[in-house]
Amino acid sequence: GGGEQVADKGHPFVFGAGIADRTWVDVRARARLFARVGASSSGLVTLTNAGDPVRLSGAMVTAGFFETLGITPPVGRSFGRDDEMVGAEPVVILSDALWRDRFGADPRIIGRPIMLDGVHHTVVGVMPRGFTYPKDARLWRPLVVRIVPNRSQLYSVIGRLRDGVTREQATAELTSIAAG
Repeated sequence: GGGEQVADKGHPFVFGAGIADRTWVDVRARARLFARVGASSSGLVTLTNAGDPVRLSGAMVTAGFFETLGITPPVGRSFGRDDEMVGAEPVVILSDALWRDRFGADPRIIGRPIMLDGVHHTVVGVMPRGFTYPKDARLWRPLVVRIVPNRSQLYSVIGRLRDGVTREQATAELTSIAAG
């Protein structure tokens, strides 16, 4: 997926058109001018065992993605680094609208299993009302980065600049990391 040009709307984030998975790993490890960084990939997912089956917009996001945006789930928790490890228990965070529409705003939703694309996922959080980023997402799963020879994935990346850092400085740092 390509990047979102949110920076043009006055938000404090820097975006490109998307970066390769290998570059994302380097950016996360080496970027110093950002207080936080996060990556995402969007797509459709099928929800079953919660009324009629339905295809929903979903996103896979890295640990720290929501915190980079300055948002945390008011119900449950966000994703941690353990959630994005290969072999981790599949977990999901729901949008407020999906929680209300399909689960009756049940306060006991945390810990409940739901079926996404035929795989059981445990609900760990619900996002604030109205939050659907990126791409009108109705749910979020952890982004598990798997570096595979001769294949790469493109991710949209967001970053929150450290105080006093200019967009030009951040762009230069990212260009240097990508060149390496």
